[in-house]
Amino acid sequence: MLQTYRAATVQDAIRLAKAELGPDALILEVRRISPLVPGQSREGAVEIRAVAAHQEQSGARSDTAAARLRASEPTVRHLPLSAAADRKLQSLGIGPALAQRLARTYDETQSHPAKERRAALATIIARHIAFCELPPGRRPAIIALIGPSGVGKTTTIAKLASQLRSRGARVAMLGLDPNPVTSSLLTAWAAHLRIPSAVAGDRAELTQAVAAAGRADLLLIDTPGCNPYDQAQVKRLRDTLGCRDPIVCCLTLAVTGDTSELVDIGRRFLRLNPTALLLTKLDETRRAASSLALAEQLRLPLAGLATGPQVPDDLVPASPVALAELVAWTLERELRLAAAPVGPVAS
Repeated sequence: MLQTYRAATVQDAIRLAKAELGPDALILEVRRISPLVPGQSREGAVEIRAVAAHQEQSGARSDTAAARLRASEPTVRHLPLSAAADRKLQSLGIGPALAQRLARTYDETQSHPAKERRAALATIIARHIAFCELPPGRRPAIIALIGPSGVGKTTTIAKLASQLRSRGARVAMLGLDPNPVTSSLLTAWAAHLRIPSAVAGDRAELTQAVAAAGRADLLLIDTPGCNPYDQAQVKRLRDTLGCRDPIVCCLTLAVTGDTSELVDIGRRFLRLNPTALLLTKLDETRRAASSLALAEQLRLPLAGLATGPQVPDDLVPASPVALAELVAWTLERELRLAAAPVGPVAS
């Protein structure tokens, strides 16, 4: 007799079926059920239809009407897990070689505990992506965050300054935007954190401010948002910073956009010789694994990940384990209902 089971995932529904019908139960149909109540998860639930193995042969003869009904309903084309994962990772901009290795490992470790799966993914990531620390090991250090408008440079500087100050470092903050409206946020954060701050409008004022902060272990420079497609803006910022020692430029990008466009934007900032990459707004995207693609394509050591607006907690050091978590989270979410309805399968 044909039985119907519903659960949050395909795997859970199959477990229900086999618990009742036996380990040899035959799964005849899988489909997604849309939520009945508006506002519930758009993923809805999964429904499967199954029959005990010893009933399948006789049931198939007596259930032709049900078979015709099932043929008119949405059914599922299954991709092997590794192929589906590979396709998803490449759609996020990850290169084919790395995507295939990650997808194969994700597939091979699906029965392992989550911690072991992420460790296996982290091992692969460590072979392909470079990482670095902020601030760099030498003292004193001068770090300028560069990037387009709206990526959260000022808030990220506040997070980094607060974290380092709590470790006993002497930190100072400097704004390069003389606009009082845009520079007021940095000044406010500096006052809140009880950190000395200043504002400079050109190269000469920057040189003076750097000299005045000589006692600090770390000087964090907040640069104005720069239009990457305006070569004159990029050149002015490069001329102001100098983009050479002792200033270390850290390219800051938000992962909320299209990966290919973000890579193009990042490459336009390479004229400023950044030596590190910092990614923000991971909490505002479902494409968090694109962080891996940005680091891979821009070929910059990844330094940090900003995961939310809270100062100072929502800034974590970048690491193979952190990126493995993003890859696993993205794949688990995207592939959990890999048996999504795609219409009737042609006979």
